[in-house]
Amino acid sequence: MKGVKTAMLGTIERKDGTTQVTYAGWPLYTYAGDRKAGEDNGTDSKAFGASWYPLHSNGKKAGH
Repeated sequence: MKGVKTAMLGTIERKDGTTQVTYAGWPLYTYAGDRKAGEDNGTDSKAFGASWYPLHSNGKKAGH
């Protein structure tokens, strides 16, 4: 991703013991409905008890 700051990348251990990649402290996920780079079809979806947003390279959530 253009503009990604490697210092903002990290990982956390999930409750199930697996590793989760983070950016600026936010867990990163992919959305099954996105088929190509730049798509954000999952933006503001309410799944698993939370709203979902893409992130800007500065680590702030991108909302529509």
